[in-house]
Formats: sequence, structure tokens, C-alpha cells
Amino acid sequence: MMNNQAAKKEEKKKTAAVILSGCGFMDGSDVVESVSVIVELTRKGIVPRFFSPHEEIDESYNYITKQIDSSEERYMHKESARIAREKILSIDQLRADQFDMLVIPGGNGVVRNLSNFEQEEYNVNEVEVNSHVEKAIVDFFKQKKPIGFMSNSVILGAKALGKVSGKTGNGIAVALGKTLDRVFVETLMTKFGNELSQESGDAEVVCTDSSHRIASVASVSAAGTVQPNEIHAAAKNLIEELIDLTKREE
Repeated sequence: MMNNQAAKKEEKKKTAAVILSGCGFMDGSDVVESVSVIVELTRKGIVPRFFSPHEEIDESYNYITKQIDSSEERYMHKESARIAREKILSIDQLRADQFDMLVIPGGNGVVRNLSNFEQEEYNVNEVEVNSHVEKAIVDFFKQKKPIGFMSNSVILGAKALGKVSGKTGNGIAVALGKTLDRVFVETLMTKFGNELSQESGDAEVVCTDSSHRIASVASVSAAGTVQPNEIHAAAKNLIEELIDLTKREE
């Protein structure tokens, strides 16, 4: 007869789809957020699989000169592989029915690479999320599978989910860090029927929208200088909350 320990090993491991947008907080996914997510997923026995658009990054950032480097040719999936240490699957291959949860770390690449927010100068009427990223978010939402957002990736959720929640003025709730453009985010969320959460000054506090199985943390978008240990704690709290959301009844 199989003992409890052996039976536990036989259990199917949960899986998480993780969407990345490059390597580096200015022109890709925030490295500390992304690595913290990976550490916490694997610590909990959850298998991460990584996805990104297989496209060139429009503007690469030189972290030494702190300037845009137009001569540098970089690709989102190749840069993301530096973080994941494995092949990055194309975002159009992401299928919500193959995973237990979706996690999107933040970073300016969320704004620069996964949407046109900066190109449109934060014009709420013209913003668009990468169609495959938006489809992934909406599909997880419709299948009632948990979605986790860190820092400014909540902007993607506000845009993608406000129009499918079906509750004008009472859509998703997310954590808003104080360094986000609050006027823009408020306008965006209100336009697409989202509920505004508290303005979070604490990087580690999880905002949970239980009815929609959405969890978010301000992380690096919280007030002041957010230290790596705080970012890691934010990721830990987020992953623990997402695991709890997978266990909740309909």
C-alpha cells in the first residue's frame, strides 16, 4: 500500500504560466520581481513555464549610461531566457487550460513591450495591450483560474479585464502603488469598469479580488525605495495567495 509520502509524490504538480517581457526593469521584466516569482513558485512545488512575444525590443536601455541605446538589438524572448534559464515559449502558444495560474511580473517592459501605453502617451482612449497577452489574461479570467499581477503589470489587467467583467463600475480590484501614474490608472480602470483598490504604500501587501480570483501587489511601485527583500516578500505573499485561490470553491 502506498504511504502518504509516496502518494504525495504521485500527485500532479501545479503549473504556472509566467509572462515575461525582457530582462531589466527599464526595458523588460523587473529581474528581482521575476526571479522572486520563480523562487517562490518552485519552493511551493509549482512548475513555471515562461512565455513572451518573440519580437524585437523597440528601445533597449543602457544600465550604465542610463540612456536609451538605439544601436543595441535585443529580442524579448532571448532577454527573458536570461532570467528563466530555459527556452521561452511564444506568447501565442499559451493556453489557459494547460495551467493552474498566470503570473505577470512588472517592470517598464510591461508598458514598453507588452502594450502601446508609452507610445500613446498614456492616452486612455488609444491604449492597446498585445493581443496575445490580452487573450491569455482574458482566457484565465473566463476559466476562473487565478491571475497574479506585480507592480505596473496591473495596468494590463485593468485594460484586458475591465471590458469582460460585465459589471460596469464594479470590475476587478488591484493594488495601486503610489509611483504609478494614479490619474491615468484611475481613468483607465473607470473607463473599463474596474473597481479602484486602496492606494498601497506597502510593497508586500496583497490585494485580493476573491470573486475574480485576482491577486496583486504594489511591489516596486510602492512609495519610497523598495528593497530586494521587500520585493521577494511581495512575490512570496502573492504566490501563497494564488495557491489559496486555486483551492477556493466556485
